[in-house]
Amino acid sequence: MPLKTEDWSVDQYPQLQLEELKALSVQISEYVAGEQWEQLVVALDLRQQCIEALFSEAVAEPEALKSLARSILEQDAVFVARIQEQKKIVEKQILALDKGRHAINAYGSS
Repeated sequence: MPLKTEDWSVDQYPQLQLEELKALSVQISEYVAGEQWEQLVVALDLRQQCIEALFSEAVAEPEALKSLARSILEQDAVFVARIQEQKKIVEKQILALDKGRHAINAYGSS
């Protein structure tokens, strides 16, 4: 679960945001793997808020932020690929179910 901001000083806040992003990344990966779509949406919303807060503040190390942004984009590409795979599996299951329904209807009507 994301960390609490009340436990950190202002100087530690960017570090807190990075830790929270790491924790959310792990959660997102677990939710994708577990096909927990509702929890995935919540985690993605929290991550978006964290990213917006982190990137909205003036930072002394813009290269670190660029690196972080690249890392997030790479992780997202992996997540999207996994989700697309799951989508294809579900589409195949739906097609098989529809074929089964049509077969049952055809059998019942003859």
